[in-house]
Amino acid sequence: MTEKILFRKSSRREFFKKSGKAAFAIAGGLTFKILFDGCANTTFDEKEPVIFPNVGRSDQKKVQPPAYSCYFGIGSPHWAGYEQEVRFEYYGEKLGKVPSIINIWYGIVSWNHMFRIGSVAAENNVIPLLYVHYPELKDVNKGEKDSTLEKFADAAVKFGEKFGGFFITPMWEMNIDRKHAPWSWCDRPGEFKKAWRRSWEIFEKRGANKYATWAIEYHVDFDTGGYWPGDRFVDWVGFSAYNRKVHEQYYGYRDLKDLISSKYRYFSKKYPDKPIMLAEFASTKGEDQPEWLRKAFETIESKPRIKAALYWDNVNGDLGDDHKLSKESLQTLKELLKRPYFL
Repeated sequence: MTEKILFRKSSRREFFKKSGKAAFAIAGGLTFKILFDGCANTTFDEKEPVIFPNVGRSDQKKVQPPAYSCYFGIGSPHWAGYEQEVRFEYYGEKLGKVPSIINIWYGIVSWNHMFRIGSVAAENNVIPLLYVHYPELKDVNKGEKDSTLEKFADAAVKFGEKFGGFFITPMWEMNIDRKHAPWSWCDRPGEFKKAWRRSWEIFEKRGANKYATWAIEYHVDFDTGGYWPGDRFVDWVGFSAYNRKVHEQYYGYRDLKDLISSKYRYFSKKYPDKPIMLAEFASTKGEDQPEWLRKAFETIESKPRIKAALYWDNVNGDLGDDHKLSKESLQTLKELLKRPYFL
């Protein structure tokens, strides 16, 4: 890598201080163990912090939710060729801090590329979030992809031994209905759950679940029922939420509060021990984007079960929706990220 990286390992202690909680690094520093009293706050109270029980068993090194703050991340960065160079210095310069999570998006057969990029992220104290594109579910469920999943799991173990925990999200937005379904796994809850569990079980047998932090992601505009693989197979619950004002089929202009409030209440009550990740959020580029961001950050901070939020700084090629951060939005985001709540 040729670029200057602004977020060095020497700043790790400062990173912990900014989290606003007692924490310490485990096996490379990307997973955090929260020191807490008692269990999760199972009441639905927007006014109080929510401290979750440890994600995973005590011998595992999964990504833990911060107690009194929220990870801020970037999804699908818009620069060309980011698979060759992870340009963290771009966000360091534009936002004043490097994101704590970055999305890495590849097909299931490209596990080597995912972990190569993930290693660059981890070396800069950035947690990788692997979005894994699956082939036909029938092939996965028949066992025809077991050898690929085994190699994936083995690579995950090697990565975890060096760097610690990472997020993995296979088959995202699986609940989109057939009318809008862009993915082969959409609107097939039975096959989806079977493929998820088979993947998880292979990771478990190979020892990869010591580090792999499984985050499921629903789309807020579609029904979420019938897609839950089971408490054992999910570590974090996530959803995607977009203000696509230029597309009537996406209901016009909506603030983040309008997009996520009902789903937030649903998951908070149904899965009180699962931290919530706003795995994708964005607003169509325009003069109102900075104000949308201000309101969005107020919403995130008002919902203490959201422990991670990733802005997707890119263009949706299928819809032609440009939700990259404008120059004005980058400056707004820089100011918003000065709040100690956001890591």
